[in-house]
Amino acid sequence: MSKTQPKTRLAFLAVVALITAAICLTTLNKATANPTSSSASVPTRAAETAGVLPSLEPALQGADHPGMLRIFVHAEDIYPDVIRIRAGTLRLRAENETLGDVSLALQRVAPSALVAQVSTVNQGKRADQLVQVEKGEYIYYDVSRPSITGRLIVDQ
Repeated sequence: MSKTQPKTRLAFLAVVALITAAICLTTLNKATANPTSSSASVPTRAAETAGVLPSLEPALQGADHPGMLRIFVHAEDIYPDVIRIRAGTLRLRAENETLGDVSLALQRVAPSALVAQVSTVNQGKRADQLVQVEKGEYIYYDVSRPSITGRLIVDQ
């Protein structure tokens, strides 16, 4: 065994240890950043999913701190499929997961009326708008693909 072999072996083991630590930290960061999603799964229309806007603490309710409703617009899908929330003011956010711009429309089912339209510009990642919703059923969709919809059910 030459004198440089142990040094080379030690350097190799140090590099392997650093790579392993980096992979572990990256995996841990992904798991703690968003524990409900995985990068391997993509939402599909086949599975009906329900999202619920969590109730806010009484001190945070009101016009100053409305609840946020995030809708993800993908090239072939819109997610979540079904959302249940309480009536009131909310911040409607369109999350753009396409390569272009999106224009998310929120429309009341009965009587049929457009309630809000949130659009991204210059391929922006997100856009939002304050919206007042009342009890009833709504649909949301990207204006360029109106056949792909999701449902918003508003209770009192």
